[in-house]
Amino acid sequence: MEKNATTTCFRECIRKWHKMYPEKELSQVQQDYLVDVIMTWIQREMERG
Repeated sequence: MEKNATTTCFRECIRKWHKMYPEKELSQVQQDYLVDVIMTWIQREMERG
């Protein structure tokens, strides 16, 4: 249940901020872009401590 709720929330945030709609499968380019966004966020969070 938690995984599904997290996935739904994540896809809604992607729709809101990056205009990638949840009813469409992500292309490889979109996936690569999102991985880069997430990794950048993680790195910034780690640097903040």
